[in-house]
Amino acid sequence: MSAIEGQAQLEKLIVANIAKDAFMALEDAYRDGDRKGREYGARFAPGHRRSAGGQDKHFALNESMFVALEAHGANPQHCAVTVSWLGGWVNSTSRG
Repeated sequence: MSAIEGQAQLEKLIVANIAKDAFMALEDAYRDGDRKGREYGARFAPGHRRSAGGQDKHFALNESMFVALEAHGANPQHCAVTVSWLGGWVNSTSRG
C-alpha cells in the first residue's frame, strides 16, 4: 500500500467514525492553538523565537485539542494521535 492509498483509507475511516461537529471543533482547536503558539513564541528574543515558538505552539495545540476532544466526549488522556499530524490533515482536507 502506498502512502497515498493509506491516507485515503485513513480519511475514509475518520469521515465514517468522527462526527462532523467534533471534526469541525478539532479544526477550530488547531487554528486556535496555532495562533496562540505563534503569539507566545513572538515574545522571545530573535535567537530563541524558532525553538521557543515551536515548543509553545506544541503546548498550545495540545491544550486546545484536549479541550475540543473532551467537549465531544473523548478521553484525551488516552488518545495517541499526534496533534501536528492531525492538524496537518485537518488543514489539507479543509481546503477546497
